Amino acid sequence: MIFFTSDAHYSHANIIRFCNRPFADVHSMNKHITESWNKVVTPEDEVYILGDIFFKLPKSKMRNIMSGLNGKKYIVKGNHDRTETLNNLFNAKLIEWWKYSHDMSYEYDGKMYDFSLSHYPHYPVKGDEIICLHGHTHGIYEHHGGYTHATGVIDVGVDNLGYEPISIEQIINFIERSKNG
Repeated sequence: MIFFTSDAHYSHANIIRFCNRPFADVHSMNKHITESWNKVVTPEDEVYILGDIFFKLPKSKMRNIMSGLNGKKYIVKGNHDRTETLNNLFNAKLIEWWKYSHDMSYEYDGKMYDFSLSHYPHYPVKGDEIICLHGHTHGIYEHHGGYTHATGVIDVGVDNLGYEPISIEQIINFIERSKNG
């Protein structure tokens, strides 16, 4: 299965206050996000992380967190992600790759779906059938309507999705239900 997530901000104390996260401290936040991830993601699954997984952590702590998360991991660089950090995770074989953006297709129930992945919100050209996935906004912008926009733009950040990754099939089913009213 393929999953998406964004903006965990492991060990970012201020994100608890900024996003009104229901945690007393970073330890409880980190623990909850890891447990939520591993509850839905198996070691064989793929997880696309759309940026900002860490915030100012030593390399050894980043490696420990990444090695404790199930699945093959791919990172789309976010504004808090340092190139040096991403290269370190790649060289340690803890991620498959990192990029600035990524496009992919997925077949589901006989239909092909195209996805555009970025840390930042982006919108398809009118008439395109592209599902745009992003993070960065932490669900705070009203025009995103929770975690989706009528045009097929979805914020996959942890603040929107109960602190766990969302599967590609959940996204497709949501999009199809939205189209059908």
